Amino acid sequence: MNYKISVVEELAKFVFSKAFSAGLGFSIGLSTALLTSNAFKLPEKPVKQVIICPKCGGKNSPSNRFCWHCGRALYLKQSTCCPKCSLSMPLSVKFCWRCGSPLSEKSK
Repeated sequence: MNYKISVVEELAKFVFSKAFSAGLGFSIGLSTALLTSNAFKLPEKPVKQVIICPKCGGKNSPSNRFCWHCGRALYLKQSTCCPKCSLSMPLSVKFCWRCGSPLSEKSK
């Protein structure tokens, strides 16, 4: 019976030592892969924001109000106001949504 206990103890030592070394090897390999993966990356360049001119396609700084290539306004008027009730509406609207008054070309 003493022999059976020593065999079980030896087997347990063997299993735990192999399992420990396998787990240790896996964790070392994983940490090495994680550490070296960042070493080979190229530094990221900051993205420059630009406004593309709808007329000529020129690249402009977001602070520019006009294209420095062709002079066209980069930020066109997107809405108009009713001359009677001052409601703001898109440029394509011909009559005020609130009071029904016609929107002239001058108010656009």
